[in-house]
Amino acid sequence: MRGHLWHGTRRSSTCCEARGGEWVVCAVAGWYVGEAHPFARLLWGGSMLAGRPAVLFGFALLCALFLSCGGKKQQGPDVEEKDVDPELTGAVTSCEEGEAAGCYRLANMEANEAALRHQQNCEDQDFASCAQLATMYEYGIGVPTSPGNAFKLYKMGCAGGVGMACRGLAELYHSGEHVDRNLGLASAFYGKACAMGDKLSCTDMAWLHLGKGDFEADPKKGVELLQRFCDEGNSAACVGLGDAYDRGDGVKADKVKAVEILTAACEKKNTVACYKIALINATEGKGQNMEKATELFVAACEAGYPAGCVSVADLYLAGDVLELDLSEAAAYFYKACDLGSAEACTELGLMYIDGDGVEKSYKEAGTLYQLGCDGGDPRGCGNLGLLKQLGAEMDKDLVAAERLFKEACAGGIEEACAALEGMKAPSK
Repeated sequence: MRGHLWHGTRRSSTCCEARGGEWVVCAVAGWYVGEAHPFARLLWGGSMLAGRPAVLFGFALLCALFLSCGGKKQQGPDVEEKDVDPELTGAVTSCEEGEAAGCYRLANMEANEAALRHQQNCEDQDFASCAQLATMYEYGIGVPTSPGNAFKLYKMGCAGGVGMACRGLAELYHSGEHVDRNLGLASAFYGKACAMGDKLSCTDMAWLHLGKGDFEADPKKGVELLQRFCDEGNSAACVGLGDAYDRGDGVKADKVKAVEILTAACEKKNTVACYKIALINATEGKGQNMEKATELFVAACEAGYPAGCVSVADLYLAGDVLELDLSEAAAYFYKACDLGSAEACTELGLMYIDGDGVEKSYKEAGTLYQLGCDGGDPRGCGNLGLLKQLGAEMDKDLVAAERLFKEACAGGIEEACAALEGMKAPSK
């Protein structure tokens, strides 16, 4: 499902068929395609999301929001015409035909209704609904984005004993995006959520102790927590534990122990663990274990981990371990892009610009740069801005070009900053 979200216009109808006609699933897919929602941009990044695909998390969340509120199915043939909402019928039909715009309208209808019901349930002291409504306010799902409301509702839910709400508070304090960053409070709320049975918060709390910040981190405690959660069967904790032994964080560095722990997690189908073993093989012994590393990179890619695909693509481009093959490199970048790697989308766009391993196409490059930009890669924004400035196989749009250059410049792309200054300079 992760890859489908990047090409939802072509695959939304298949998604519906796979779920027996529950069009709410199409609505979820359309939501991501239409909005480039934050969940879709956080596929694998960040310590709070390490090792868990956020698109699947967001997909499950939205399904829960909609279906728990009585998500509707298609109207049967015996329903009288007067009972059918024309706007709803049009959106359903459009979504079934694979139109992202129809799915997007459908998602909005369901999300608005879900928000109203969660609001009522929250007022009736249903604290799980308070937590779900908080998430909707945080990300603007069915309601206007409101960090203040999200914070207040997370506090209510956490006080009411909902682990998800305590984790929401912890993540706000951890990121510092909507409240003053406070790792001490983040650790405390991760601990509360963990005590309520939220396994993700347990590992997040452990990782926090392994880092550095504005509270007294305790790497030894972090390792002890990771060991405990790993022993309890939490594979994400095993990955963190393997990392700790690999880097010597809170414990004496031990590459053999690290590989042993990561291998056990890899055998349990944790693709992040497989990828990390590949990295160790690629860097240890001056790259003498590259054959094994390549095998693991390929396995991680096939299991759906985009960084594995990018690594294989890089090996095909380098032509050292694998024979130089631009077509294969492009194919693996495509897989990574399809799995949500913004950087891979941009890299593939560059290959389309030069015609390396693919047929040269500025139009296709522009589409890929857009995906890269939407996914958070400033290079994608800058390159797309250049195409729009030049009008290369697309309408010339200097306003859009300037906006994209600003995004890329803010992301540290010096060439975009220079291009922006060039646009401001008076023409001679």
